[in-house]
Amino acid sequence: MVGSKQNVSFIGPFRGTHAFPTPEESVPEPPYLPGEEAPNPSTASGRYASGVSEGFVESGHASWWGRQASETKNTIRQWVRDHQPDYLLLLLGFNDLGWFVSGPEALHYDIKQIIDRARDSKPNVKILVGNVVHRTFLNGRQDLVDSTNRYNIMLHDSMQDWTTDESPVVLVDLNTAYDCEPHSGCGDAYDGLHPVS
Repeated sequence: MVGSKQNVSFIGPFRGTHAFPTPEESVPEPPYLPGEEAPNPSTASGRYASGVSEGFVESGHASWWGRQASETKNTIRQWVRDHQPDYLLLLLGFNDLGWFVSGPEALHYDIKQIIDRARDSKPNVKILVGNVVHRTFLNGRQDLVDSTNRYNIMLHDSMQDWTTDESPVVLVDLNTAYDCEPHSGCGDAYDGLHPVS
């Protein structure tokens, strides 16, 4: 997401959501292979959580369902150049780990690339980075639990090194706040991962 302190909550190239219309139809898709074209979120429709202000719904953003850090590192420089946000809000990584796109180390590298490339276009952008939330356990996927834990530790430990005087980086600990654990349930999600609207 690309954020700003202007009257709109967020600014970016897309409007609306890229999701299916109902939770029952919301099935994650695997990542796109090199050469495959992802759908354009600006032409997709979906819904925001109930209670979200109309101003937010009508504002722009640079995020969509299934987006990966490995993809975003290639587009963030232009998005920041075009929209000049005051704040960059990053909530990426689950799809990289969950779909075997990247391991914890490669995801950590990609997030740092996103930060560096955003700063190429706006050196004083302030950055908030969400860690990766857990989901209910998938049979045969202990690797996802372990990778999420390892990545979240690496991300936490990098905040001070990634911060500059002009462009602070702050960790948003979503994993702790989100009621979803591999072996003890997921009260915040309708499908073991995605939030109840």
